[in-house]
Amino acid sequence: MRQLYSIALMVLATLALASCDDASRLADKIQGTWSGAPQRLTDNLSNELTVVNNYTFTLDNGTKGGTFMLTAMVSATGAINNAQGIDQPFSLTAAGSATATGTWQATDGDEIAIIIDPQSIDVEVDPESVVLSNNMLTNVTTASTDSLKPHVIMLIQGAFKRSLTTSIMELHHLDDVEIHDNTMKYEVGHKHFTMMREGKISRIYPN
Repeated sequence: MRQLYSIALMVLATLALASCDDASRLADKIQGTWSGAPQRLTDNLSNELTVVNNYTFTLDNGTKGGTFMLTAMVSATGAINNAQGIDQPFSLTAAGSATATGTWQATDGDEIAIIIDPQSIDVEVDPESVVLSNNMLTNVTTASTDSLKPHVIMLIQGAFKRSLTTSIMELHHLDDVEIHDNTMKYEVGHKHFTMMREGKISRIYPN
């Protein structure tokens, strides 16, 4: 019985060491900046919101994690209908950006835990990118649309903030992470994503 108990302890210790080595290997491979493909989000203002995310994983020496930074470029196209303070429909295009920071930790050979600081989330709308038209067929801008532009920018800011904050705070766990050279595949909430590494890597990692 004691011999079986000792063997069981040795097996558990071996598995724990292997898991630790796998997590360390993943932490080493994922460090750097990754760029994703465009994603569609929903908002309550425009018809289409498109986001391109960049993730930067900075590895602290001697650990399996470190600091995490998200930067995103966002664009919106569509129409504004029955928005607060606007009594006629307008076509809309707009662009902005978002940033957020937090921490990350490789917990296994294919899992990354991420903690976003909600207070770090910052969303900005580029005022120069906002174009309005009250002629849905010709997209002609008139003086009346120009006068509404400050109010519309405020509405866009709020819509971007709500949609992007919800999306960012859902990013708390990367599952089934696979990294092959400059390509990373993973899942968040059973949704599949692919990102490409930015810049050159210093070495080719074994699969």
